[in-house]
Amino acid sequence: MSEISQKTLNAPSGHTANQAGPRHANPNDEIDLFELLLRLWDKKGVILMVTLVTTLIAGTYAFTAKEQWTVKAYVSPPRMAQMDDYLTLRRAFARVSGINADPQAIANHLFNRFTEMVSSPNEKLSYLSETAYVKQQTESMDSQG
Repeated sequence: MSEISQKTLNAPSGHTANQAGPRHANPNDEIDLFELLLRLWDKKGVILMVTLVTTLIAGTYAFTAKEQWTVKAYVSPPRMAQMDDYLTLRRAFARVSGINADPQAIANHLFNRFTEMVSSPNEKLSYLSETAYVKQQTESMDSQG
């Protein structure tokens, strides 16, 4: 053991080392940084082993844990403010062509068309067949599968 770690600690005046009670500030209550560094240096092996074991456990978990992905999507009708540019062009077209262009009717029609496309099995299949994930999963399958 080093000379520093063999020193006994002195209790504040009026208290024994085992006695519990309020402690008063002592002007000699300073932390000796060199003593602290020497004690840490003496225990560097323990510190290194704890750090290494913790890193190995974290790394093992990170590379072996099963990935879990969940997604939720909510589709809502567009607001008029989101369609302002489109509606402006549609109104201009309506003035020229003489067709009535009610903004709410247009928004409802577009939303209904969108939901029809989203719920269509053919649209889902054509979209998914172009994704990299589906291509990767189906590349080893035969065409019938």
